[in-house]
Order: sequence, then structure tokens, then C-alpha cells
Amino acid sequence: MLSNKELVSALQELKARYNYSDEIIASLERDILEGRKNELLNFKYTPVDIETFLTDFYFLGNEIKDSWPIAVDSVIEIVNGKYKEVILTGATGVSKNTRANWIQAYNLYYLSCLKNPATYCNLLDSSKIVMYMMNRTDATSKEVTFEKFKNLIEKVPYFKQEFPWQKDRTSALVFPNKIEVGYTVASPTNEALGQDFIGGNLDEMNFMEVTSNSKKADGNRYDQAKDTYNSLTARIKGRFLSDKYIPSTLCVVTSRLSDSDFTSWRIKQLELEQGELINHRHGFSKNSTFVSDFAQWEIRPSINKDGSVRYSGKKFFFAISDGKNPSEIIEDKNNPNAVKNREIIEVPIEYEKDFINDPEKALSDIGGKVSKVTGRFFSSYMSQLYKSLDDYNSKKYEPIFAEYNEKIDLWDLDLGLPPINSKYFPLNPFVPRFVHIDLALSGDNAGISIGYTLHDIPVGNFRNTYDAERKPKIVYEAVLGIVPPKEGRINFEMIRRLLYFLKESVGVNIQYISLDGFNSADMMQLLEANLFKVNYISVSGKYSLSAYEALRTAIGEGVISLPLNHVMIREFKELISDKRKVDHPVM
Repeated sequence: MLSNKELVSALQELKARYNYSDEIIASLERDILEGRKNELLNFKYTPVDIETFLTDFYFLGNEIKDSWPIAVDSVIEIVNGKYKEVILTGATGVSKNTRANWIQAYNLYYLSCLKNPATYCNLLDSSKIVMYMMNRTDATSKEVTFEKFKNLIEKVPYFKQEFPWQKDRTSALVFPNKIEVGYTVASPTNEALGQDFIGGNLDEMNFMEVTSNSKKADGNRYDQAKDTYNSLTARIKGRFLSDKYIPSTLCVVTSRLSDSDFTSWRIKQLELEQGELINHRHGFSKNSTFVSDFAQWEIRPSINKDGSVRYSGKKFFFAISDGKNPSEIIEDKNNPNAVKNREIIEVPIEYEKDFINDPEKALSDIGGKVSKVTGRFFSSYMSQLYKSLDDYNSKKYEPIFAEYNEKIDLWDLDLGLPPINSKYFPLNPFVPRFVHIDLALSGDNAGISIGYTLHDIPVGNFRNTYDAERKPKIVYEAVLGIVPPKEGRINFEMIRRLLYFLKESVGVNIQYISLDGFNSADMMQLLEANLFKVNYISVSGKYSLSAYEALRTAIGEGVISLPLNHVMIREFKELISDKRKVDHPVM
């Protein structure tokens, strides 16, 4: 900060250099002194700028001394730009959490410089200002997101000497002037966030819960990331909207998952709201939002600190899947037949094996980008899936349902029972049939599948028959979607009537029926009363991964025969996995 004498000298230098009038110089001096007056009223001492905070060893200097320069520069740009929403996404290993913690540490420091943070932030004098570290569960919020930030603060000399926290509190960092940093699960209805929540980190946003017919959303779709984000941004704006600078930043931290994940949704939302995005070296921004989505090679230096070479400078061309053509390495980015209207990126040659072995995983984990098929659970199994239709395409089997010999994908039970295929005949009629019903009322289609196990078949290529592993052949005779009426709900009684009709009049030997959890208790009781063996089977949430892995394995081994259903094929194409569960993409 300049002394008054230095200020006068600097103003005179400006006057001489740009030929300013005495009136302009006097006005500048008044404005500067008025600003100093306001600063003296609000601050115990003037905050250092973000560059000093990051590099001075009294602050974060010890922590960032070995960091990549571009990571440091990106935080300087974000803080100097006074962005309120920061989305740190892209590849793995590009210091997303680290940079979010640096940003929040500076915000905490800025608050510590104020005489009365609550009054400065236009709150009641008695208000407690809270910063939260959030993740998808309470355990990960504490053990991952909060602990990382706490470990950073504990190493900073300034916070230990000038702004210490209460050492007897383990569930939060409690500082003077009613400032706290705590942890809580990400939830739009979290009561803890009803306090004067000034900002914090939202971690693993692309891996949060998405549930249809959720109790948390009164039977509607619950999207933990989107619902929490909308709730928090509204709360921050409601409390901390001001034309003066308030250190309030919500950092969204997550790796890329798919083109329908939270960050993809938010970026598309920004594009629709603001138009063309403004590009920056460290990301892109609009108004108060900044997005950073580095690839690994964009943030990591070409030469390591020990002088060894990380990137030689040699590169290859990689075409990103558009949903029709696969993601793959190409030789010539100027050849239209090779490009096929796909986006082309240049990748360091050091990553070539990764992009050959698993193109989509390398694209998201290393390149920080996603394609139309990134994260799709069945993306590399689609050819085997289409092959599972061969037995029906060759007329070896006939599906149960068809209208004028055309297979039926969807049916409205208000029109009556779906027509039976005139060519259908129950093969192996004494083999019991298994039915699974995925119930729905009005917001989505219900689903019915009917199948049986025929016999064991050898799987794999073996020289000796006695070495062959044998697996059951699974034949699905029907895959049918039941659509809700335009003005009403699906009639569950009609679904039961359909099952009775198939067993008694068509000769389909239905013995076993399974249902998922939605509105299934009453349905199960009624079916059991009619001598079916009924069970509850859920393939949602934590149970989904193992169930879908078993299905994918069976499709890959060629032991399933399926009738063509275009809705089913679309569902297979769209299913995504976050390595914990399989679900439909967020829309």
C-alpha cells in the first residue's frame, strides 16, 4: 500500500505521462482516499492479493512451491475475476481439489481480515458465516473433502498464528468472528445449509445419486447434484448479492463422466443462457461463472523439475465419437473420410497406448473430454448385442407379440391386450417361463420381459470339448414397453390380465414373476394369490452394477437371444456407469 507521499508522487507521474488536467488528478486522489477510508472502516488490515497469498511462505508458499505453474495461474485468474461459481472438471490428476481448496483458503483469509465479517456481508451482527465441504455422502464429505481442506489450513502459518481455530472441535474448523468451515452431505434439503452459507466445495458432482420415483423427491426424479446445486446457488444469491466484493465462491469439483453428467448439463445451460463462450487460457467464463476443464497435457509441463522429458512434442490425431462413428486414432486430420465430421484433438504420443487400449476411458481420464458414448456401460458390447438378435432375425424364434407380423416395441393397455404374433408357438412348452415387470404409473413406461433357459451351451473357443465351459442359453420371447395413457395412469390390473391371458390362452408356461420395488407389494400379493411364484428383485442403485455386469457378460458370451425392440436398444445405448452403479443419463 502506497504512503500518502508516494501516492502524490505517483499521481504527478500520471499527470506528466498522459497530460492529465489538475481536475482529473484531484478527482483520482479523492477517489483513492475515499476508498482507503472505507477500507479502514471495514478491515483490520488490508488483504494481500491472491498472487502474494499463493506464493508467500507465510500463506500458501510452502504448499504451492512444487505445483504446476498453470494450476497456480488459473487460481489467480479465478480469484482476480471475482467469479462466484467455479466448475473444476476435465481430466483426472489436474489439481481440481487442490485448486478449489486454494480458492476457499483465500476466501477464508479475506474474511479474517475484516473487522466484522457479518456486517460487511450485510448480515445481522450476530450471524455466523459458514463455509461447507460437501460430497455425495456424509462419510466422504468428512473423510475426503473436509479433511483435505483441513490438512491444508493446518499447514498455513497465517492461520496458526493470526487466525487460529478451536482445536477442541473435530467436526468443524471454528474461527474467531463467528466464521466456520464444516462438512455436510450434498442435499437440497439439508437443514445445515439453511445457515448463512457463503460458499464451499461440492465434490464428485458427476458421481452423485440419480433416482427415478425417489422418496426424496415425493416420487419424482431425484438428481442429487442438480437439485443441490440449484438450491445452494439460490441461497448464496439470496444472502450475499452485493456490488462490493464478498468472498463467496461455490466450487464444483468433478472428473468427466459422460456427455449427460452434471458438468455437461451445466455447461450446456451456460451456452443456452449466454450464447458463445469466451475462451481463456485457463478455461472459459461467462459473467460470474468460470469453467476449467484441462487435459493432463495442458496443465502438466513438458519438462519435469528434474530435467527429464515428460512430453517429447510428438503428437497423434484422435477423433472423438459422434455417436455414429467410434472414438479412434486417425492418421490424417485433413482427410474427410477419416474425420467423418468428428471433433479432432492432438494428443502427446506418450499417451498413444492408453488411447489404443481404451479410447473412451483415455479420452475422459487423460483428455478431460467426453464423447457421445463416453461412460456408456454397453458401448463396447453393442456389436455383441446386435448379434443376440440373430436368432430372431433368422426366424429361429418368433416373438410373442406382433401386430400384422410387425414386432411391437410399446403398447397402450387402454387399447386392450397387445396382439399375439400369428407365427408364435411356445417352443419347449414344459420349460418354466420367467417374467420380470418394471412398474410405472404415469411418468414413465412400464416394462415386461419374458424368457426361459433352454439348455447349456459351450462358451469360448476350445480345442477339446471337455475343456469347454458350459453356460445356460437364455431365450427372451418378449420385451415390451407399456406406455401410460395420455390422460391417466397405467392400469396394473391390465398387466395382470395380460399375464393370465398368456398363460391360460396362449400357452406360455409362466411360473416365476419378479418385480422391482415401485408400487409392487400389492401387485405381488395378487399374483401370488393366482399361484405364481413371485419375488422382489431390484436392479437400481447399489444393486445395479453387479446385475448389469452379469447381463453384459452374458451378451458378450453370446448366450442370450433377444427379439428386436428399438426402445430396448436405445436404453442399452444410453445406460451410463460411474463405477458404482448403472443408471439412465441425467436429462
